[in-house]
Amino acid sequence: LADIVIFPRYNIYNHTGERSNTDVTIGLGWKIPIGSHDDSLRQIEPFSGDVYYIRKPPAVQLSSGSNDFIFYGFLFHGYPAKKVNFFSNLTYIHKGWNSLGEKNGDYASLGLYAGKTVFDNFGLILQMRGEWIDEMKVNPDLYLYGYYNYSTTSTGSKKIFVTPQITYSKKQFIIYALSEFPIYQYVNGTQIASQYLITAGISYRFLPFSNLAPAIIDDIK
Repeated sequence: LADIVIFPRYNIYNHTGERSNTDVTIGLGWKIPIGSHDDSLRQIEPFSGDVYYIRKPPAVQLSSGSNDFIFYGFLFHGYPAKKVNFFSNLTYIHKGWNSLGEKNGDYASLGLYAGKTVFDNFGLILQMRGEWIDEMKVNPDLYLYGYYNYSTTSTGSKKIFVTPQITYSKKQFIIYALSEFPIYQYVNGTQIASQYLITAGISYRFLPFSNLAPAIIDDIK
């Protein structure tokens, strides 16, 4: 177990007109760490046999160990007669400090989507998404004495992705496949950059009460 995320969302505006539909949703979340953020690797000195421990890098720890706050916005505008939809989502995560004096960089993502339904059951979606990650911050006194085994100057990035997606829906079932291509990326220092990513999956959606209208699927991964 790594983190618990509490993330309620609230639909603040929903309008259905003769030609178009509009939907606005906002969300506020809280990430609570429950996993370890100070795991170490056990090492043995080959000549003396002494045992010592080296802390694992932050990227492979179970959790960052910080309380983070999530801010979310979603805007949808669709034309049912033309079966064309446009939507956008914005996510901002404000990272906190952990007990070791580390603060991961804040995260922001803005996605713009255009979708078209063809042959009733097939949907085509094209997404363009920008992503920004701030540099990591650490306790300057501990960093001066070599407490951290990594360089904060090799954190943080700016990226732009293009993601085509195809979906097939049948009643409550949705089958989807997408491919993500980075068209621009800039990383600080020396890091592992993003590569091409292919994702496929099946989702099932149900409504516990029959009098509720179907909601818009606003979480595309």
